Amino acid sequence: MPRVRLIHSDPAEARDHAARLREAGYVVNHRQLDASWQVPLRRNPPDAVVIDLSRVPSMGRDVGVALRSSEGTRGVPIVFVGGDSKKLPGIKKLLPDATYTTWGRIRSALKHAIARPLVVPITHDSALAGYSGTPLLKKLGIKRDAVVALLGAPEDFEKTLGSLPVGTKLRRDARGRLQPMDPGRLGSVGRLGGIAYTQTTDRFELIRPKVEPPPTNRGDAQ
Repeated sequence: MPRVRLIHSDPAEARDHAARLREAGYVVNHRQLDASWQVPLRRNPPDAVVIDLSRVPSMGRDVGVALRSSEGTRGVPIVFVGGDSKKLPGIKKLLPDATYTTWGRIRSALKHAIARPLVVPITHDSALAGYSGTPLLKKLGIKRDAVVALLGAPEDFEKTLGSLPVGTKLRRDARGRLQPMDPGRLGSVGRLGGIAYTQTTDRFELIRPKVEPPPTNRGDAQ
């Protein structure tokens, strides 16, 4: 049976769509993305990657570009599903030879994509090709009031970042040195209450500032 990797930002919808694909005769992996999502795809490429664009089209675009940037996955057929008509032209410009369809037509589109794999797929030298001409801070998703941990960045990277948005801080240890986040935690950070991360490369993690609970008036508690 053909194997399909399904990429969807919403776990519940991913389960529903995965069930539909299984009914069509496919073996489907719909796990949410983590820091090492590309590793198993490079080692054992699926017959196709289905990427939903309805929720976070920029994530779907980045996944598609990343697949084409890696020698181990650039030949895998990519099927984009749904998406805002205003956002699709930009994605099609980056990946014109991918398949674009709807969930109502996914069976025929996926069957066609697998049956006619690309001989010379469009490739990209960088997984950040979708951000060409975009300021570095925006590429990394760094916004105001964020706490940023650098993973494996060069020592002078702080200068490369330039002026940070208002309220944004780089994590530092007790000695004032830039403090990295353990890459092994990336897969679990997104599931912790009150914490979220944005990953546009495998080197950065953004964490929402911790909100301290208001102090309790002991007199009222008695």
